[in-house]
Amino acid sequence: MAYQPYAPNITLGQISNWHALLEQGVDPTAIFTSEESRNNLHQMFEKASRAIIKHMAGYTNEQIASFNTHVASIGKETTDLQATVRHLAELVTMQGLLICQYQATLNKVGLGQGTVKRLKLPEPPKYAGTADKQELEDWLNQIILYNEAYGISDDRAKILTALTRFQKPAMQYMTTYFDNVKERKDLGTWDNFVKEL
Repeated sequence: MAYQPYAPNITLGQISNWHALLEQGVDPTAIFTSEESRNNLHQMFEKASRAIIKHMAGYTNEQIASFNTHVASIGKETTDLQATVRHLAELVTMQGLLICQYQATLNKVGLGQGTVKRLKLPEPPKYAGTADKQELEDWLNQIILYNEAYGISDDRAKILTALTRFQKPAMQYMTTYFDNVKERKDLGTWDNFVKEL
């Protein structure tokens, strides 16, 4: 709703014929010297007053009608917004129920949250080092499964898990990593660690 400021549009012609005399340059004080002219002046002001009141009433009614229309549209928008919020709340509730059902299904098949804690995985076997690539791959796969099962995702934690399973001569071969652990230095990435094996 745009506010429309009051703009008078009443002319002297709507009030009396005095405007004609004024336009001709007649002195206003000379016009109103007689009793009749003062009565005419009084009538002119009365007409002016009625015309202004009528005009202001129309202006005021227009502004009120415009305001009421605007308020009604806000009310409709508010109602629509409330309906949308209710709909979204229902969707969130349904999504929550679906997630609970999904979690219950995962728990039944042994893949849900907390299942790993109930499942006791054996520690990966010790690793002494080997020239056989397949044996190294098998050992790495067991380390990867162990890390995944226990939620070990940080590269440093993965490397530490692998280092705990080392024994001689692999332990001696990877002595730099053990030194870095003692000195609390960066161990690098899991991928680089695997490449060094």
